[in-house]
Amino acid sequence: MENDQMTLAGEDRVSGRKGWRRKALMAAPFVPVVVALGVALAVRQWPQAGAAGKGAGMAEPMGVKAPEFVLVDAMQKEGAPPVQLSKLVQGGPVMIIFFPTYGCKKCVLYLESVGEHLTGLKEAGMGVVAICPTDAVALREELANMEPLPFPVLSDSQEDHGGDTARAFGMEDEGGMIPYGVFIVDRDRRVQFADKGEEPYDDFDALAEIGRKSRGKK
Repeated sequence: MENDQMTLAGEDRVSGRKGWRRKALMAAPFVPVVVALGVALAVRQWPQAGAAGKGAGMAEPMGVKAPEFVLVDAMQKEGAPPVQLSKLVQGGPVMIIFFPTYGCKKCVLYLESVGEHLTGLKEAGMGVVAICPTDAVALREELANMEPLPFPVLSDSQEDHGGDTARAFGMEDEGGMIPYGVFIVDRDRRVQFADKGEEPYDDFDALAEIGRKSRGKK
């Protein structure tokens, strides 16, 4: 009798282990999906959570003073004076757009969309610049083959250090890539809005309203 009970208990343990393995195997295909969704959500919530990207970026973007930058404008001819953030904000709030490369169609379409909404952004008293971690010469060549954009496109590349400004803004993700990002900084270079994600932020009415408030317009 005792041996029978031990046998039954052993069978239950084996059955339990098999059941656990079956459940684990059934759940395994969904693990990458869950992880990917979690990563995507974390990236999109970054501005609200205030978590900087990899490296020495801004730890708390909202309200923090944005890093200074002095970058070459690839829309201008070689030798033109560089663009400096502290000088840009003297005219009012500035919207800073980060994009990964000019070699992708989505990036080009997004920048063209920004250009189409530029009038509304300027009416809100806000300047606009775009920043790309590409060498100025290569970026200038790419831009020469496109329709001219009505705002500066800055090269965030110093020798072999592409993307240093983006990293200073906390833009680099865990894989070392520069995703899309939008920042609005006021006259004091304080960040009034920040967004970072795999998709470009395109609520231009909301951005104009933030710019209007940052400038103090009614």
